[in-house]
Amino acid sequence: MSLPRVLLTPYLNTRPLWHHGAPRGCTLDTLAPRLAVDAMLRGEALAAVVPVAGLPRLQGVAELLGPYGIACRGRSESVLLCSRQPFAAIDGATRLALSADSMSSVRLLYLLLARRMPDRGVPRLVEAGEPVDAALIIGDAALRAAGRREWPHVTDLATQWFLAHGRPMVFARWVVSHRASAAQRAALAAWLAAYAAREAELRARAARLDHARAGLDPGAAARYLDGIRTCLDDDDLAGQAIYERELARYPWPAALAGAINHPPQEA
Repeated sequence: MSLPRVLLTPYLNTRPLWHHGAPRGCTLDTLAPRLAVDAMLRGEALAAVVPVAGLPRLQGVAELLGPYGIACRGRSESVLLCSRQPFAAIDGATRLALSADSMSSVRLLYLLLARRMPDRGVPRLVEAGEPVDAALIIGDAALRAAGRREWPHVTDLATQWFLAHGRPMVFARWVVSHRASAAQRAALAAWLAAYAAREAELRARAARLDHARAGLDPGAAARYLDGIRTCLDDDDLAGQAIYERELARYPWPAALAGAINHPPQEA
């Protein structure tokens, strides 16, 4: 019988947890954030780090697992809008490509746009074969894209969030399935607590061993990982509450319902 899966992201940001090893009685696997929500819904994982924007879909299926997640207080370096025009110039005529991996970052982009240009229209999704005016790129692909400097304008969305609200942006939270036994919940909680105690060591190991996957040198990878908040405090949770309130205030544009396309990740 196979061991229950615990899902990490496929990016550098959770490689320290990979080096921590699997929780007792489980196996580690990686899945894009949006797909991790689907896996939890189908009962294919015991626990996962999932997008905050996906938490409403998991009501009745999973619950938060301690004060753990993925957050940034200001610059994220890996949630970027790469564009031909400045962020302030993006409007309804902008041809936009969205990451198919993300939920929280896609919604974050539209929250930021809705706050500053309620009457300027929603950027339209690029059609196949069309030139791309702006692309939302996340994870290791964003780290590589920023390093190549091929886009005239690169906007860090976590920075824009912090400038707007003065709180960290919480992109993801750890959740555990309602099917988990008491022993499994205890093992997962102990695993995350042990990670928190070893985080500096594990981040250093990930920066040393995994930097190349994101096109970084070890020093840049270490600086990037040091900017990620995985053990959330009251300031982070206040930022999450603002994000969830903004999601209710600015509903997802009807024209984009269910529409996700792939940006030129290596552009």
